[in-house]
Amino acid sequence: MTDSDPDSDPASERAEVSGLALHLDRIESELAVVRRLADDLPEQVRLLEERLRRMQDALAAATEENRVLVGALREARQQNAARPRGASVPRPAKADVAMLKLFNEQYRRAIVAARREARVFGHHYIGTEHMLLGLLEETDGTIGAVFAAQGIEVQAARVRVEELVGRGSEEDSAQRPFTPRAKAVLELSRSQARQFGHEHIGAEHLLLGLLRARNGVAVQVLLALGADLDRLREQVTAAISSAEAPAAPMEPPGAQDSAP
Repeated sequence: MTDSDPDSDPASERAEVSGLALHLDRIESELAVVRRLADDLPEQVRLLEERLRRMQDALAAATEENRVLVGALREARQQNAARPRGASVPRPAKADVAMLKLFNEQYRRAIVAARREARVFGHHYIGTEHMLLGLLEETDGTIGAVFAAQGIEVQAARVRVEELVGRGSEEDSAQRPFTPRAKAVLELSRSQARQFGHEHIGAEHLLLGLLRARNGVAVQVLLALGADLDRLREQVTAAISSAEAPAAPMEPPGAQDSAP
């Protein structure tokens, strides 16, 4: 026979064991919650980082817009100062509307995409090649149509960019200024818009500006992809002109029936 503790109570021992088992279950449940949170943490961090990058891209685009706006205002003041005394001055309201319409949505998206491409390549700058990639992401509208007509796709262009300039190591850099040539392209796009008499700068003007920067990496990429630069320019110009052409007047219902 086995000796037993005369003071032990089987019922209390079972209760104690049961309490310990419940406590262990609670600990395991809490550990499971912690493990799930730990598993979700990298994804939450990634989402927060992506949100931060989008905000940085938007800020960079807004900063560039502000720079161009300041330049446009300075030019307007210079023109106003040079205006002969007594000459008519444009109404401020009209000038305000023109400034508000200076950049269209496609232009903004292309600039934001250009900065994103520079980050993905690890480049500490935004060059004409990144602007081209940003435009190639616009698959709709005039830009998408002219690139599609020549079989130019963004993925093939990325390969060419990597061959020409390689990759950097500054993926997380917040400061990515435009190169001098890229800044010149932005000014050229504004000049192209003025030549068409437009009150806004669109993605099509940005492409025309890129095509005029013959020594830029963007043009080298296009040539490597077999693009016909003159044809591209003609297609964009024709598309702009077509969009501006007045629609043919509609005949009233029954006009043909009433014709003799």
